[in-house]
Amino acid sequence: MENGAHPVKNADGRDDGNHVVTYRAVDLVSHNDIRLSRGGCILIGLLSGGDYHQAGAQGCGKLIAAALARCGFGDRLLEAASSLSREELEKWLVTWRNDVREELRTNKSGLVGSKKPALAKKIPDDFSDVDLLLSCTNPIMSKTDGKPTREITWEKQPDIGKIAGLCELYFEWGVKDVIIKRFRTESKNPVLAHISRQSSQPGSNKHTKSSDSDSSQTRITKSPRKST
Repeated sequence: MENGAHPVKNADGRDDGNHVVTYRAVDLVSHNDIRLSRGGCILIGLLSGGDYHQAGAQGCGKLIAAALARCGFGDRLLEAASSLSREELEKWLVTWRNDVREELRTNKSGLVGSKKPALAKKIPDDFSDVDLLLSCTNPIMSKTDGKPTREITWEKQPDIGKIAGLCELYFEWGVKDVIIKRFRTESKNPVLAHISRQSSQPGSNKHTKSSDSDSSQTRITKSPRKST
């Protein structure tokens, strides 16, 4: 895979001036002004609201959530969710939840900024919901073991014109020089590999009847010249 270490960058492995900045997890953890691990990021989402549960914990914004994450509550939560059974996790959360409340009440670590006794009282006894927590720590993806994935079959040859149209619409490749370069560096090899594979399979047809409008072969026709 081209540029596999940084797939969000362009094929040349650098910022193309339009789209992306790359952040590494190790830098987020080590930076003195951030110090956020994966567990800390999950905790921020649970407290301040995220894709799975937009409300979060009432009255807890991102700054307080980030402070609690730097206290290590997110790392403890992630470790427990990854190692305990559901029943054990529910029991463990009771102590963890009380520790979060205690930190808010006392600001023992000095990271929260000030004592937050009112917010401590708002942390509900069911925070965090176990199903919600596990959705964050163990998200279901297309490559999740045991889950069916859709097999992609190619019934026709790729339509280069339509591919170019989609790239122009979604990837901002609408400039002539850019789209030519992208097709040369990123699209040519997969398309040629597919065509070569198709032609090498037993029973493949090298020629296509012109009457077959659904043919998988690409045809170029010339318009008849007009008589002068």
